[in-house]
Amino acid sequence: MKADKDFSPISPGETRDLAFDYRHDVFPLDPTEVLSSAVFTLEIDATDSGSTVDATPASRLSGGATIEDNLHGETDMAAVQRVTGCIAGNTYIVKCVATTSRGQLLELFAKMKCQVAT
Repeated sequence: MKADKDFSPISPGETRDLAFDYRHDVFPLDPTEVLSSAVFTLEIDATDSGSTVDATPASRLSGGATIEDNLHGETDMAAVQRVTGCIAGNTYIVKCVATTSRGQLLELFAKMKCQVAT
């Protein structure tokens, strides 16, 4: 399911943690339900004319996903993944499939443009 909003642009030299909030994005979860694990993938959605296509977008994922408290202070409701080394001119699709304590598999995705800061 599409997240409420896309990620802000990232620059090629930037390393950033991306997070999906599974309580407040789109899923009405049981009050006792929390995230138990998450798996992120990174794919190319589009490449600007004249730019180099990122042939290995998955290599931009740095380390494994973590489960953390969301910005509302709710325990284990955010899935977080670090990304680094994106290639300018590419728009990435960031996907996350999270498993909940009740065994649900919930997918969120959002786009993220890589561009040189000007």
